Amino acid sequence: MVALTFNMQGYAFQEGIRVLIAAHETTADALHEELQQAKENALAYQEEVERGETEWIGERDEDGHVIWDQEQVHDMEIESKVEGQAAIRKAFILALYHHWERSARIWTGSDKRDHDKLVAAVAAAGTTIHPRLGAVRDLANLLKHDNDKWGHALLLSWGAIFPLGFTQGPGRTNWYDAVRLSDAHLVEAFNIVAASGPSENG
Repeated sequence: MVALTFNMQGYAFQEGIRVLIAAHETTADALHEELQQAKENALAYQEEVERGETEWIGERDEDGHVIWDQEQVHDMEIESKVEGQAAIRKAFILALYHHWERSARIWTGSDKRDHDKLVAAVAAAGTTIHPRLGAVRDLANLLKHDNDKWGHALLLSWGAIFPLGFTQGPGRTNWYDAVRLSDAHLVEAFNIVAASGPSENG
């Protein structure tokens, strides 16, 4: 008979990732619904105004120029939902990487904060590390620190996260805003981290 093995630390690690995935999906679905509703509301308002079924809402100056109108309000609402989606993805990247860090300290019994030393300790304990875990680290540190050091590191380790043709301009670069995370990037990060720790079976 083959002995069954169960790794409690592996279970706790993988379950933590599953919880983060489920939490992101729930949040992302809710934001997606709000975004779709905002777009539908904007379109309905425009069509109703064009058909004369509702009055134009807004304010004009003495020369008749629009100061603001309801269409602008709808546009700002849509933009805020899109920004919310981006912010949620970035927040989950931070939570995901910190989950790995905290877990790795438990597996190794080490409080080392340096990523490379912690990776070495995890590997020495017999746990495989995904070769792209460093890219997730670079991304998390850029999102935390928003500076040139981590921006340049991320350009090298995961350049696809930046817009096509992105280049650093003169003056201070807003690296945080330059990052363009898609749901596919998030899935990739979850898979990288999941493959950088033990599983329930050892």
